[in-house]
Amino acid sequence: MSQALAQPLLEHREAIARVCREHGVERLEVFGSAADGSFDPGRSDFDLIVRHLRRTVEASRRVIYERAAAQASA
Repeated sequence: MSQALAQPLLEHREAIARVCREHGVERLEVFGSAADGSFDPGRSDFDLIVRHLRRTVEASRRVIYERAAAQASA
């Protein structure tokens, strides 16, 4: 499996950087198929993490379900 970024991200890298600068994004990361070389343009999406969003999510998130440790090892 290749570790190359998805082609659309490479093609639009400058535009993505411009939008990040315009909106004060400190850091933008991609994960999943767009980052690990398995991106399929017909089926895949872009999974992104934005540093400002991460702080907001961390401050407001609440657990609504968590698998018990006994279930996790089963």
